[in-house]
Amino acid sequence: MGEQVSPAIYEYKKRVGAWGMIVRLTAELSIVDDSPAEGERVQDKDVWIRFTATFPATEREWITYDLSLVATQLTIAELDARSTLVTVHDLEIPLLTDYQEEASALAMIGWLRENAGIRGIDIPVDFDKDNNRYVCDWGGTDSIRGE
Repeated sequence: MGEQVSPAIYEYKKRVGAWGMIVRLTAELSIVDDSPAEGERVQDKDVWIRFTATFPATEREWITYDLSLVATQLTIAELDARSTLVTVHDLEIPLLTDYQEEASALAMIGWLRENAGIRGIDIPVDFDKDNNRYVCDWGGTDSIRGE
């Protein structure tokens, strides 16, 4: 992993029939010498997240939640005082009808895979026709809703 990944956009898209989830996440990753004062620590790891724009609380929670699932993959192997900082700049929802809050978490994992070179985790997503929404399989971990 390099010292910094410039801001980049990742689009998460999942569609079954007319219903889908689409979200574009703009973020960057940097290695900082000290724990950042303006960030929020993710789990007990030396991984931090900060948001530069105003985000609804639910989206912040989902993005932070998925980052916590891969925090160990972002931890610096060297035993020094450096930290990993993920800065989220923007979350664009092009079609409000094609969105669920969980999509922001799925976009964070995709962004990290594509831009930080981590393997991430697989989160299967299926469409529940009875409830007319997508359901994520968090792989034995509890989602932020305790599911």
